[in-house]
Amino acid sequence: AAQGLDGRPYPWGTTKDAANFPNLTTGTTYGGPEPVGAHSPAGDSPFGVSDLVGNVWQYTDEFQDEHTRAVLLRGGSNYRPSGSSWYFPNQIELGTHNKYFLFSDGYERAATIGVRCVKDAA
Repeated sequence: AAQGLDGRPYPWGTTKDAANFPNLTTGTTYGGPEPVGAHSPAGDSPFGVSDLVGNVWQYTDEFQDEHTRAVLLRGGSNYRPSGSSWYFPNQIELGTHNKYFLFSDGYERAATIGVRCVKDAA
């Protein structure tokens, strides 16, 4: 729904708009989920779907800082992880990582990852 028929990387088009991304390295953060419609109509998809952008969208897309990289894979993703290096910065060798892959609850749950469900009130 966000990519339209032309496969755009963002609902609004092909250009990254910094106003739609919290920047964790410069201190530009949000105190919580943005209100419904915060990026509408400028962030609406070509099909008129709202709220496919914003801080909840980024939480469910990808996170990376100087210590951690985590990617939430979803249906239709072209991302194909190889080994465990995508999951752990200092990965264990491919032949032994299966013993350690999910050793921490922190990798299985996170209070900062969520999905917003919206229903038209009309």
